[in-house]
Amino acid sequence: MTDALVNLTCGLMCLSIWSHDRRDQCLALWGVGLLIYGVVASVLPFAPPTWIWSSASYSALEVGILLFWGGFRSFDGKPPFTRPLLFLPFAPLSVCLLLGSLGWDWSEADRAALLAHCTIAAALATYTIRSRMSWRCPRAISAYSMYIIAASVAIPALLRGTWLTPTSAEIMIALVDHVMTIVFTLSVIAMVGERDFQKAAHAARVDPLTGVLNRKGLAEAMISRTSPQTLMLVDLDHFKVINDQFGHDCGDEVLRDFTGRASATIGGAALLARLGGEEFLIVSEDKCIDEAERLAEAVRLAARREPVRAGQASIPFTVSIGVTMCNSTDDFQRAVKRADDALYQAKASGRDRVVTC
Repeated sequence: MTDALVNLTCGLMCLSIWSHDRRDQCLALWGVGLLIYGVVASVLPFAPPTWIWSSASYSALEVGILLFWGGFRSFDGKPPFTRPLLFLPFAPLSVCLLLGSLGWDWSEADRAALLAHCTIAAALATYTIRSRMSWRCPRAISAYSMYIIAASVAIPALLRGTWLTPTSAEIMIALVDHVMTIVFTLSVIAMVGERDFQKAAHAARVDPLTGVLNRKGLAEAMISRTSPQTLMLVDLDHFKVINDQFGHDCGDEVLRDFTGRASATIGGAALLARLGGEEFLIVSEDKCIDEAERLAEAVRLAARREPVRAGQASIPFTVSIGVTMCNSTDDFQRAVKRADDALYQAKASGRDRVVTC
């Protein structure tokens, strides 16, 4: 009965956390799966000691395995269940009935059903560990707990009739299941917490409108850059006019469209950050100012290449760019000020142009 209490408690813990944020379907699936394990464990001591009841209980436990699997798939952003997975609960009982009808001793067929259950549990653990972030992350630990539980059940079944007595086997299984169920539950809860922390950390570094770096993200990214950098300060020309004429929603679409064009032009090695409003900073590792000027010119041409389609509106736009070099001995903010001076010259000279400083 203690096994049932552990599973029920852990299941209720997952459901309690899920009830505070119902977007995490994975916690609901893990919670219900643990509850099913708890209910089956509480009923087993009172079930008749026959092969049919035994193999049927393994199939009932397989429903819990199905829900665990669905929980991990949901966590991975996939549909919880696929058609093949829905057949898992029938596997242990089907194995027992098939082998029994083929002339196996029913006790041996029942043992094969138990091993089928353990194999499926190990397959779930393998699915889980394939997408681990490291060997010590919560996801990996949850997989280890499932491997250990499956092994603790399979080993006594394989060694039945040897030195391992039924009583010692029951004690071993109960102890392992108690501990590993708690480990599994804490691990999956930690998985969700780790994912939410990473999302929050990412959101703190990224501009929510355009998806490029914000000032904080840029500052963090610059820490690891020690080689000479080229700074390109970009400003969308007459952006207030765009907002006034087409509306702020269309203005937002222009900003998003520009960041897409700029990102495609500069490539993955350069950094693109929104400093605020319609002002952006590109940081590249060009070796000389001529290379930087060519890249800035490519960004300028990409911006004016075609109008932005926003609803029924067709919105042409251009950008002005100030370019400067930032050596490893340079103060970054002073270099940004030089780029800003060059940008001011570009705007004063008629906009839609690149000026170096």
